[in-house]
Amino acid sequence: MAKEIILNADMGEGFGCYRLCDEAALMPYLTSVNLACGFHAGDPVVMRNSVELAVKNGVSIGAHPGFADRQGFGRRMLQISEDELYCDLMYQFGALDAFVKKAGGEITHVSPHGVMDPLVSENESFARVFMDAIKDFKKDMYLVIEAGNVLAELCEKEGLRVAAVGYPDLEYDSDGHMIITRTKALMDPQKILKQALSMVLDNKYLSVDGKQFPIAPKVLCLHSDVPNSLEILRVLRGGLEDAGVDVVRF
Repeated sequence: MAKEIILNADMGEGFGCYRLCDEAALMPYLTSVNLACGFHAGDPVVMRNSVELAVKNGVSIGAHPGFADRQGFGRRMLQISEDELYCDLMYQFGALDAFVKKAGGEITHVSPHGVMDPLVSENESFARVFMDAIKDFKKDMYLVIEAGNVLAELCEKEGLRVAAVGYPDLEYDSDGHMIITRTKALMDPQKILKQALSMVLDNKYLSVDGKQFPIAPKVLCLHSDVPNSLEILRVLRGGLEDAGVDVVRF
């Protein structure tokens, strides 16, 4: 039986006249996107344009909620209450959903952005808030997140859909945790393809010191703000298909 993978990227992260990537060029290589909802990045016009591009290209649309921290791009931990987190999530879901419905699409998944991810993945109280927001907004959408954390396990127990994600364009430390930097430099497409094939075909990924960790991703997520993201996606999509992997959507 052929392996299947959803090829995904974070998008909609421009603001005003600023754009981080050429979304029209990238979309044909993807099958799903996580769209910023106006807090860590994005604005109403950016959201509308990204949604319309996704619908035009038959790409599944997901919400990518983050902290209201444009300057820090949602990568600085904020002091936030559980009630504030719930309201912020519902606000962001609703903003994106208005444009998605107008374009004739639907939100199929959600993926927390930046430091919101470890907060809701590792803290049970905040994990329950995130889970409740999914249930109250659209309980049949997928949660796209790393497998085995508190949030993933809670959602699985509640019968919610969880899609494990791997990040072939990021490095992992010796404990198997992602290494996140704000510096965006040219990346080696062949190195990323090698990591992706290891994740999809062998269900393993390598840390920076050569340790192997198990992984069984349903989704591969790329970061579209890398300067050579178009080259990376071309190589990755072609390499996956050449290896007999079916690139599918939600």
